[in-house]
Amino acid sequence: GNTNNFGDLNVATDAAGATGSKTRMIYSGGAANPGNTRKADIQYANFSTEGNFADFGDMTDEKRGMSSCGNNTRGLNFAGRDDPANLNIIDYITIGTLGNAADFGDLSAVTNSGSSVSNNTRAFFAGGRPSSTSVNEIQYVTISTTGNTADFGDLLSILETQTRASSTTRALYAGGSDTSGNTYNVIQYSTFATTGNATDFGDLTVAREQIQDAGSSNTVRGVFGSGQTPTATNVMDFVTIASTGDATDFGDMVTRSYRPAAASNGHGGLVGG
Repeated sequence: GNTNNFGDLNVATDAAGATGSKTRMIYSGGAANPGNTRKADIQYANFSTEGNFADFGDMTDEKRGMSSCGNNTRGLNFAGRDDPANLNIIDYITIGTLGNAADFGDLSAVTNSGSSVSNNTRAFFAGGRPSSTSVNEIQYVTISTTGNTADFGDLLSILETQTRASSTTRALYAGGSDTSGNTYNVIQYSTFATTGNATDFGDLTVAREQIQDAGSSNTVRGVFGSGQTPTATNVMDFVTIASTGDATDFGDMVTRSYRPAAASNGHGGLVGG
């Protein structure tokens, strides 16, 4: 079905990151207008109540074009851009408490516009744009530790601004664009427990980009919302993560948007920005 209004962000931004625990959604960073000003703000809301977001703390750097994921305990923020420089920073928070993020480690290269996805144990960061070209690298960390990423494998395509979804066993990457501006409808997947290259899953209902953190999921379904086709869209579609196949229409968002950020507690999802 269609989305409903939940409340407002404490600080209005786009190109932010989002993750969630069973109780909280965390919305981090992004850029605010006018001036496309980068923000370090971390905001949160409780899934069980409707209302506006509140201040959580700050990331270690002001940035946009980042991506966030985590488990029920920790939230991780990957990469991003503090103009004019891309970043390789990974920082983390403990979702159950309020406070500033702490350093986790580094990606293999500075980048922005990649996507991160996780299960309870591992977090992946895939694709992105380190400089003038996009990449297809998948990197991973163990969430319960701190340290730099290790190589996991490669995406099928060289992509940026793709979105994500996951179950306890699979990571999905959907849509995105390449350096030449081509927009994709491809959905790919990896298995968390192994290392290796991504495999074809199926296709989105509409090819789109700028949906970096706009996917959310429980252990069964992944839902991908909004994006740019090249105009902003309110499309939401879904897949069953345990199978392979094309996405199906889910409903519509209240507004047409691109570069929002979404998270789920396993029962419902929120989309901000």
